[in-house]
Amino acid sequence: MRKTLHVVKTPNGTELRIGEKVVKDLGKVDFETARSAAYNYVWDRPKFMWTILGKNNDLVKRPS
Repeated sequence: MRKTLHVVKTPNGTELRIGEKVVKDLGKVDFETARSAAYNYVWDRPKFMWTILGKNNDLVKRPS
């Protein structure tokens, strides 16, 4: 099964999302830390084929 992990920068920090679901809230982190967190998340779940996409958009709001 293929899944997409989105690394999203929001006004409150950076989040890892699958679809609209926030799977990890990283808070205020730099690019290297966010990238490392995304790779670690994917590495711990080897049964899926992953795509990691980044989005730097301060207008993105956390889903309710």
